[in-house]
Order: sequence, then structure tokens, then C-alpha cells
Amino acid sequence: MSREEVSVYEDDVPLTKRAILEEARTFDLAIVTKLACTGRRITRIACLDSCVNITELNLSRNNIGEIRGLDSLAKLKKLVLTSNRIETLDGIEKIPSLQHLLVQDNRISTQKDFEALKLLPSLQSVYFQNHGGDLQNPICRERHYKVHVLDLLPELRNLDGERKPSRNMFNIDVTLLGGAEGGEGGEGWGSEPKDFVFAQLEEDVDVDELLRPAKAVLAEMHTLNIAAKDELARAKKSLM
Repeated sequence: MSREEVSVYEDDVPLTKRAILEEARTFDLAIVTKLACTGRRITRIACLDSCVNITELNLSRNNIGEIRGLDSLAKLKKLVLTSNRIETLDGIEKIPSLQHLLVQDNRISTQKDFEALKLLPSLQSVYFQNHGGDLQNPICRERHYKVHVLDLLPELRNLDGERKPSRNMFNIDVTLLGGAEGGEGGEGWGSEPKDFVFAQLEEDVDVDELLRPAKAVLAEMHTLNIAAKDELARAKKSLM
């Protein structure tokens, strides 16, 4: 067993090169673009320096407590850390390329714990819980949890599986409610009008998901219509 695979402490279980090779199924880690090391009781992220081309990394169902050891992943776009022991997202700012972050079922409990997200210029989606409300972080039980997240990340496109309008849409709504930020006589952010706008957002639904059954029915009707036309054409031909 190499030195890198020996735990410094009894409870220290780092991600090892051996584990990475087993999951990647290749000896050339530079060609790996997607890697999943799940359910291995890992407590510390390490040994990823050779995986310079990874775009998706899944380390869910481990015992990771800190976000570190990812500095070399300059192309990382999607990071899955669901079901770990993470209390703060400090360190995530070292992955500026990150677009999608999944950290459901961790120990994030205050707004301060996820403020590092504002330093990610490409961030598009974040999951602190599943769309149905399961696998929550403690912060998800706060009454204005989504308000705080969207205030911090106004350009976020997806929060916990719920799509949201652009920042411009928020400004229009708040203006109509008499609380535009910086507007003459407006109450600014943090006022009741703003809270109302975000309260409306929390009730938004995924329109595509809502219409999925109807689209399936229409597709089936289209198929039946074509079949009926073919059958009618054959019937007419047999009568000639």
C-alpha cells in the first residue's frame, strides 16, 4: 500500500489514486472526463491532480466534511456532493468553471455557510434539497431560505429543481409593486414587495413537467391519426 493510501488518522479516509483508477477503468487519468467515487466512506478529497480534464465529478454518499482538493480541476462543470457531512461551502470558489452543484443531505445551516457561491461566475443550478423537499440541509427549513439564496445568486437559473425567471423579471415585478431598488419613493430590497415576489417564485411550477402527460397524449393521437389515414387509403384502394 502506498503512503498516499495510509490514513493519517484512524478516521481519515482520503480519496486515493487506487480508488480513482478503479472507477475510471483507465491508467491514463488525463483522458477521464467523468468520475464517480460514491459510497466509499471518503472523508477527504485528494489525488485528483492528474484528472485535469474532468467535467463531472460525483462524490456522493461519503463522509466528506470540507470542499478542498479540487483546485486542479479547471474544467469541472458539475459537482455532486450529495449525502456527505459538509457544513460550509467555503473552498468552492476555487472552481470558477463550476456550473452545477448538488449538495443535498449535508449540514449547511446558515446563509454564511453558502456565501462562497457568489464567487462562481458560471453557476447555473444549485440543489440544497431535492425538488420534492427530501434530502434537505438544515438551511432548507428556514422560512425565507429561497429568498436568501436568490438574493445572493440573482443569475441562478435553477434552485432545487425549480426554474426561475431572469433578474430582469424580478425588477419589473418589484417596480409594479412600488418597491424597485433605487427607485424614487421605492422601498428597496428587503421590503415586503420583494418578499412577495419571491414568495410567488416559491410556488412556481415546472411547466415542461406539467405538460409532459398532455404532450404524450398528443403524440399518441398523432400516431393513431397517421395509422387511420393509412388504413383509409388501403380501404379506398381495395374498392377501386
